[in-house]
Order: sequence, then structure tokens, then C-alpha cells
Amino acid sequence: MKEGINIVEKASQRQLIEEGMQGLDLVGYESLMQKNKDQYRALCEQEDSIMVYLQPWWLDAVCGERNWEVQIILSSGRIIAAWPYFKINKFGFSIIKMPLFTPMGGIWMCHPVNQNYINKVGEEIALTEELLKKLPRFSYLNQGFNYQYTNWLGLHWNGYEQYTRYSYVLDDISNLDQVFEGFHKNKRGNIRKSEKLVRVGFDLSAGAFYEFHRQALLKMGKKISYSFSSFKRLHDAAIAQGKGRIIFAIDQKQNIHSALFFVWDARSAYTIISVTAPEFLNSYSLSLLFYEAIKFCSNRVKSFDFEGSMARGVELSYRYFGARQRPFFAISKKTSKLFSLLLLIKNELF
Repeated sequence: MKEGINIVEKASQRQLIEEGMQGLDLVGYESLMQKNKDQYRALCEQEDSIMVYLQPWWLDAVCGERNWEVQIILSSGRIIAAWPYFKINKFGFSIIKMPLFTPMGGIWMCHPVNQNYINKVGEEIALTEELLKKLPRFSYLNQGFNYQYTNWLGLHWNGYEQYTRYSYVLDDISNLDQVFEGFHKNKRGNIRKSEKLVRVGFDLSAGAFYEFHRQALLKMGKKISYSFSSFKRLHDAAIAQGKGRIIFAIDQKQNIHSALFFVWDARSAYTIISVTAPEFLNSYSLSLLFYEAIKFCSNRVKSFDFEGSMARGVELSYRYFGARQRPFFAISKKTSKLFSLLLLIKNELF
């Protein structure tokens, strides 16, 4: 954590939470949440270890500025732990869930440099349990947790459940020759083939990208799962931050074969949406786009995250890039018996 972060005084916020939020009226609660967000925004402007999915600009875009909150823990006037989350009310239930385009979030922590391992594990548990006390009441919570969060005992001991998901990450993309040689031979061959069939363009518009994705799915008898307005809001925010880009592959007849939207933070790049037209699968243009995205990011960040799917075919493709499997936690808890029953009756209700 960078030095010199003097965000706010410890003041009464922590005490109010510890005494229970039931003593706060709606105005008081909203004021407290706004204060937390202001402090958290100030932290994110100076702390480069906070991944893109936990950044306020990202949360504003995917949740809406009023639809996310953050609980924080202060020590000597500094935030040492934070938990931003997306909260909605649906059919009378309060739900904390992942917003669109966001595979992971969860708790961020800052530990002292060279902290004793025994103390570090104990602190992780203690901070987790303190943040749990600060959460508002909910019927259901379901969140993916970022890679930094590897100790979920504090959640387990408080009735939460966990299953493991995987992404695939290239840990070091600084040496492009080495990165390319690390690709499976089939992947290298496909990229070389694609380079002869298409050229790569940058900055396809949000509207053109969305329509290309919609049409590609329509040809496969599927419907797009997000609205244009929600995508444009995220796209425009990423471009404004200088943290996102769309690249595409196009042939001599001006047919778009594939497109890729990716973002980055101070340390890593992440693919958000990748699309290939089904009639052009044999041009292998998406593999070329991933390679071009890696090249673009190589002098900006250290690592490249494919945001790997749990689907068998997609997993194989990402693994063939030489990316390493990286696990992360999906954490959930149901506190409402009625909600649990509804989930049982119709698993995809929410």
C-alpha cells in the first residue's frame, strides 16, 4: 500500500456499525454509505493493488452510482480492508450479487509489509468477520471473490458456502517472443493462418460491437444477454478512464470475423467480451485478436487474464495460449427460507 494516504479520521463510522445499523434511520444510513464511498474513491486513486472490478468507475458503470455500497475498516485513518458490493431488491428480497460483465469482486485487504504468516492469517479472518458484521441484511448473497482473497475461513465459520471457479492467466507478458513460444503449436499455427486472411482494426464503436455480437448469437439461435445501454455505459467509462479498448478482425470484403473488448488496471488486462461470427470460425481470427491484445498490453501491464470459462471447449482454447489456471472463490449464502424455496422451485428465477 502506498504511503501518505490520509483519507479521513477514524471518527464515528466504525462505532456506529459496531453498535448496530438498526439505530440509523434511512438518511443516516445513506450518509454513512456515501462517506464510505468517498473514502474508498480516494483510496482507489492512490492504491494500485485494487483490481479493475473493484474500482469505483467500474462499479458506477455496471451497477449504477446509487446501486453499490462499500463497507470499510480503518486503522490509523487508513482503509485496511474494503468490501464493495452490488445490492438490488427484487420481489421483496434484498440480494447482493455480481453485476453484469463482472466475474469477481469481494474483499480487498492491505497487510503490513513482511507480516508474520501466523498473524496474516489471523488478521484475514478477523477483518473478514468484522466486514460481515457491517453488511446490511440480505436474503441472498452470491459473489465471486478476487484472486487476492485466498482465506475464506471467516466466511465458512459464519455459514457461507464456497465453490471454486477458474480463470486462465498469463503471469508475465513483457517478453512477447517468449509469450508466443509458450503458445501450443496449434495455436501458433492458427494465428499465422489468420494473419493471412484478416487485418486487425482498433476502436470499433460500441454500437457496431453490440450489433455484431447480437447478430452472431442470432445466427446460432441465441439471444444476447445484455442491453446495448448497459454495454455502452461500461464501454464509455472504460474509454474515458483510458482503461479499455475494442479490437476486431476484418477481411478484404469488409466482413467482420471477430471482435474483442478488453480492459486493464495498473497490473493486469482482462478480456470482457469476445465474439466470433459463426460463419468465420475457420479463420481463427479470435486467436489472432487475443494475441494482438496481449501485444497491445505488454508495455502497459504485467499479466493478461483471459477470464477463463468453465466451459470445456473455451477452457482448452485459453490453456493453449500457455496461460496458467488460477482459482477463485464463488461465495454464497441464503438467509431467507422463502428465497431458498423459490430457488429450489426455479433455479433461474434471479
